[in-house]
Amino acid sequence: MFKKLGSKFYLLVNFHRLYVEKGLGNFPNVEFNEHLSITDCMEVSDLLITDYSSVFFDYSILNRPMIFYPYDYNRYMNEERGTYMEYSSTVPGPICYSFDSLVRQLMSEDNSKHDNSQFAREFNANYERRDASEKIVSKVFGL
Repeated sequence: MFKKLGSKFYLLVNFHRLYVEKGLGNFPNVEFNEHLSITDCMEVSDLLITDYSSVFFDYSILNRPMIFYPYDYNRYMNEERGTYMEYSSTVPGPICYSFDSLVRQLMSEDNSKHDNSQFAREFNANYERRDASEKIVSKVFGL
């Protein structure tokens, strides 16, 4: 990947706590940082690459490009946890099922054209009301 992308990119990697990788080695322009929170990473990033993580809901509010990389899609859907929603119709960005597809998407100028504002409004609008906490308590406790 680094040969194809060159020094144009700096990659900040934040693994899900269930899938922390060990022994990944040293790579140029890559930082494996387990001390930064995901919100810290989102704050400094220009683009999100994710798989099935719900982080894209939060990241959509920033209206920055997202690329979805479910490299193990069939296995994950059939043998792992699956997803709560239909994946391909929910995620607001290009889906790259292969590594080559991911690299092509990263090198594409299309990444700057992604507009996630509509998605962010649709998925977050229900929680912007002043009575959101009251509704949650009522729903949870049946009040």
